[in-house]
Amino acid sequence: MKRIYLSSILIILLTSCQNPESKISTKKEVLICCSEEKPEMKIESSSGGSSLSSSFSSPLYKKENRQTINLDYDFLNHNGDSVKLKDSLGVPTVISFMYTRCTNPNMCEKVSKTMDDLRSKIKESTELKKVNLLLISYDPGYDTPKVLKQYASDKNFILENGFFMLRPTRKGELFKELGINVSFTEEYDKPVTIHDIQLILLDKKGAVAKTYNTILWKNEEVVETLKKISAENF
Repeated sequence: MKRIYLSSILIILLTSCQNPESKISTKKEVLICCSEEKPEMKIESSSGGSSLSSSFSSPLYKKENRQTINLDYDFLNHNGDSVKLKDSLGVPTVISFMYTRCTNPNMCEKVSKTMDDLRSKIKESTELKKVNLLLISYDPGYDTPKVLKQYASDKNFILENGFFMLRPTRKGELFKELGINVSFTEEYDKPVTIHDIQLILLDKKGAVAKTYNTILWKNEEVVETLKKISAENF
């Protein structure tokens, strides 16, 4: 039911992006047109003030209720090495999404910087020995390993301690299974029309333990959640 709801919102917003006069208001899902620079997102609460509602993040799911996903998807990492999601088994894994040609500074660039900051906070933690951070491109046709590595260098990201930028080989299947809110075009220069901000936390068995949608997550909260996931026994 959740995926049907998200699909409906996506269709409405696609129409809105094509018609500047359209106005859409929703408290639960807000997708951004990547071709436009927009200010930082502020969600209006029912009381009229600015609020980042907890409805934009899931609870930490109980182990028996977690969604399992296909871990055999293939990627090339920023070094050109072939990897799979199942290579991350045994440790918590954090997944988010971006593409290097995104023109909205409050979307992909900010997501990438926040992931790099998360890497730093994990490294400083004495309770987290190992966590994999995967930043997956929406645009594998352009974002080759060389492009991803250069992007990281230009932004001063440190790709170490389990932090990888990935180019998927089957983006459609991957994004559909993970419930990723993104819309593509056939245009090479503008491959992505709209996308969301999303973060997915996988447990040590590769099941979905917690998700964040629409708003930029708080790394301090993510670190605390990762500590709980890391301490789990299976």
